[in-house]
Amino acid sequence: TMNAGQLNYFENGLLLFSSNNEIVNEESVHFAMVQHPGPKKILLISGGISGTLHEILKYHPNRIDYVELDPGLIKLGRKYSKILDDEKIHVIQGDARRFIRQTKEKYDVVLVNLPEPSTLLINRFYSREFLMDLKKVLTPGAIISESLPTTSDYVSKTAAVTNSTLVQTLKTRFRNVLILPGQRNYFLASDSSLSPEIAVLIAGRGISNLYVNSWYLDENSMKERSEYIHSHLDKNAQVNSDFKPVAFFQQLRYWTSMFEWNMLAAGLVILV
Repeated sequence: TMNAGQLNYFENGLLLFSSNNEIVNEESVHFAMVQHPGPKKILLISGGISGTLHEILKYHPNRIDYVELDPGLIKLGRKYSKILDDEKIHVIQGDARRFIRQTKEKYDVVLVNLPEPSTLLINRFYSREFLMDLKKVLTPGAIISESLPTTSDYVSKTAAVTNSTLVQTLKTRFRNVLILPGQRNYFLASDSSLSPEIAVLIAGRGISNLYVNSWYLDENSMKERSEYIHSHLDKNAQVNSDFKPVAFFQQLRYWTSMFEWNMLAAGLVILV
């Protein structure tokens, strides 16, 4: 769909991403990329045509592998943007899990630019098995980034459980996990140290951004909001896996809780 020049990409009724959303594009890339001292090989899983590829190129990497499952998205990306013509960008159409198991490349940063695990297909990218495969294609000290809907101002019981599950899952493979609040909650994981001082790191790199910079980001507020989210985490939360998709069921429970009575009425009608 298009609205005021912004393209919105949907798949199976879910909003995947929108173009020209500078805040989301910058947050989804720079929060993770700036943590690495010299990222040269990047793996981007979905969302490249939203504008994230442009942000990744600011770090002058040698190679960007962009994996997209739906060939229709790649076709639309080539139609509405020229970014995929860049020689550094290698577009791979297929399942990212299969690609990760087959590739010979090693990556410094992996950006998982997918919606929350609201389907079993997407849940596969928030699971322990995915992290096991991913760890094999990472360089020492590599950074990975995943995200969930924001809870920086209020953490509901359901959101706290989902956030806790993702953190505990990430901790099965990585020593350090950091949640940075923004338009979404960004979960960074690495065996190297992670810093919430994003504006300072961006300034040190000399990277020019519209939003993720010292003029717009309030680092004290970001730290407080991050600590607030961490304080609501359950250290005994279940780990998400392919065959025990805890995160998916939590998302399902969240949505059904919003329509509890309607679901009950529909169930009674079907029963009759």
